[in-house]
Amino acid sequence: MNASTGNQHHQINIVNASHSQPSQLPPSNLPRRDLLDGGEDFNAICVPLYKAITTNNFEAAKLILDKRPELVQFSITESGETIIHAAVLGKSCLFVKYLMSLMTKEGLKLLNGNGETTLCLVARTGNVEIAKTLVEKNEGLIDIPNSQGKMPLQVAALYGRHNMVEYLYKSSQQMIGQSWTHQNRSLVFENCVEANLFDVALRIVSDLPELAINGSVLRLLAQKTHAFLPIERNPFQEANHIGKNLNSFDLYYILWIHDIRRGPPKLKSFFGFLVYSVILLHKDKEREALLLLRIILKEIMKLPKAEIDDLIRGPPEDDTKQKYPSRLLFLAVEMGNTAFIVEFIRQYPHLALELNDDNHSIFHVAVMHRHVGIYNLLLEKDHIRDLIITLEDKNGNNILHLVGECAKGNRLPNISGLGMLKDLELRWFKRVESILPGYLYKQKNAIGLTPYELFVKNHKDIFFEEEKLMNGTASQLMVVAALVATISFATIFTFPGGYSQEDTGIPIFLPKTISKIFIIFDGLSFLLSATSILMVIAFIMLDHRGHNVMISSSLQIRSSIVLVYYSIASIIITYLISLFILYQSHSQWVPILITIFAFMSYMVFAIAIFVVDQLPFKSLSF
Repeated sequence: MNASTGNQHHQINIVNASHSQPSQLPPSNLPRRDLLDGGEDFNAICVPLYKAITTNNFEAAKLILDKRPELVQFSITESGETIIHAAVLGKSCLFVKYLMSLMTKEGLKLLNGNGETTLCLVARTGNVEIAKTLVEKNEGLIDIPNSQGKMPLQVAALYGRHNMVEYLYKSSQQMIGQSWTHQNRSLVFENCVEANLFDVALRIVSDLPELAINGSVLRLLAQKTHAFLPIERNPFQEANHIGKNLNSFDLYYILWIHDIRRGPPKLKSFFGFLVYSVILLHKDKEREALLLLRIILKEIMKLPKAEIDDLIRGPPEDDTKQKYPSRLLFLAVEMGNTAFIVEFIRQYPHLALELNDDNHSIFHVAVMHRHVGIYNLLLEKDHIRDLIITLEDKNGNNILHLVGECAKGNRLPNISGLGMLKDLELRWFKRVESILPGYLYKQKNAIGLTPYELFVKNHKDIFFEEEKLMNGTASQLMVVAALVATISFATIFTFPGGYSQEDTGIPIFLPKTISKIFIIFDGLSFLLSATSILMVIAFIMLDHRGHNVMISSSLQIRSSIVLVYYSIASIIITYLISLFILYQSHSQWVPILITIFAFMSYMVFAIAIFVVDQLPFKSLSF
C-alpha cells in the first residue's frame, strides 16, 4: 500500500486482502483475524486504519471503510480489537454513528481480546452519548457480560461513572431481564455503594428491596465515615432544623457533627460561595447515605434473629481471631463512623453492651482511636455508663488506661503545630477521667501501672520531641520579640517631624490628634513585644520532664506568638501613621498606597494561617 499525507487528507491506496487460502472462521462472538495473519494486509490496512482512528483522522478512516465496509468484522490489532472497539474509546459520537451504518446487530456483539463488548468499553469511559448510539442499534448489548461475567452496568459502577450507571440501569429495565441473576444485581448494588453512587443505590434498593439484605454493603457503609458527615451548622440551628422532638441522644450527635466539621472561618466572598456550593453537594451525599442505611436496617429487622446476628457479625477476617458477635459495629467504631453507630444503636440498643475478644466495648475502642463523637454517646447512656467504665480488659486495663495508650491507627500522627498533639492527648485524658469514680484513677493493670503512669510512659518520648521543637521556636521568638521591642522603643524618640527648638523640646506635631494615636500604637507595640519576651522566659523556666509531663506548656509559646503578631501589627500601624503625619499637607496618595500594600500583606498571612494550618488541629478538636 502506498500512502501519502497531504495538508488535510490522508489518502491511501487500498490493496485487497489476500484470499489465496481460505481462512477458518472464528467463533461467532469473536472477530475474524485474517488481516493479522498476513504481513502485507496488516501493514497495508490495519496499521493506517488504527492510526487514523486513534489520531481522530476520521476522514482517512472513512476513506478506507467506504471502499472496504466488511473490515468492521475484522480484528485490526493483536489484542483482538475491531474498528468499533477502537472508535468507542474516543470521543467522536459522529464517527461511531457512521460505523453503525456499516455494522449489523450481531457485529456489535463481537468481543475483543479481553472478552469485552463495545458497550463494556464505553461503560468504562462513561460516554453516555456513544452508549445510547450502541444501544439504539442493539439493545441486547446491555445483557452481554464480559469475560469476567460483569455486565456493562456493573463495569460502569466499578469505575464510578454516575451518568452511565443511571442510563444503563434505566435501559436494563431495573435489572429484571432473564440474563440478570440475584448475584449480578447484588454486585451492581455493592459497586454503587463502593463508588459513593448513593442516589442510584437508593433507587436500586427501592425497586429491589431484597437486595438490601447484604452484609457486604453494610461493611462498606461502616467504613465510609465521610459519606455520613453533614455540612457545618451551629448546633442550635441544627437542633432547630430537626424539630422540637429532639432528645439528648440526638443533641450529642449534633454536637459531635459541629465539633468534627468545625473548620476555619467562612470567607464572606465569592470564594466562600464556591465553598458553600461544594458543601451543599456533599450534604446531598450525606442524606442519601444515611437514608440508604436506614432502609437497609428496616429490611434487616424483618429477618429472624439468627440471620440478623450473622449480618451484624459480618464475614470473619480469618479463622482464628475475632469471634465476637458484632464485628461490623466495631469496624464502624474504628473508622469513627458515628452516624452508623447511632443508627444501629437506635435499632438495636443492646449492641452498646457488646464486647470484643479483648473485652472492649465500642466505647473502649472509640477511646483508643480518639473518636469523640462515639465517646459522647456514652455520656448519654446513663443506664449503661456505670457498667462500661468499670470494665477491665484481658490486661487489667480500665477505660482510662486505654487513653494512656498511644492513639490507634493514623488518628494523631498527622497533627502538626506547636504542642497541639500534647494538648489534645492531655485534654482527652482529662475528659475521660472526669466521668470515672475516684478509685479507678489509681487502679493498676496487669503490669502494675496506673492510668497516669501508663500515660506518662507511652507519651513521654512523643511529648519530648514536641518540647524540643517548642524550645527551638522559643529561641527564635525571643529574637523577633526583642527586635520589635527595640524598634518600637527607638521610634518614640524619633518623632516624625522633629522636635521644637524652643525651651519646651516637645514634638512639633504633638498637638495634633493623629500624633497622639502614633504614641499609643507605638507604646502598645513595645508592651506587647515585652510581654511576649516574658512569656517565653516563663516557658524556659518550666520543668518539661518527669511529673510535669501532664502540664501543657504550649500555651506560653502560642500566647507569645499571638502577642508578637499584634506587636508587629501595631508597629506597622505606627509606621503608617508617621507617613500620614509627614505627608498631611501634600502627596497624600503615598501613605494611602502604602497602607493598601500593608493590608494586602496581612491578608496573605491570614489566608495562609487560617485556611491551611488550622485544618489538621480543628478537625480533631476535643
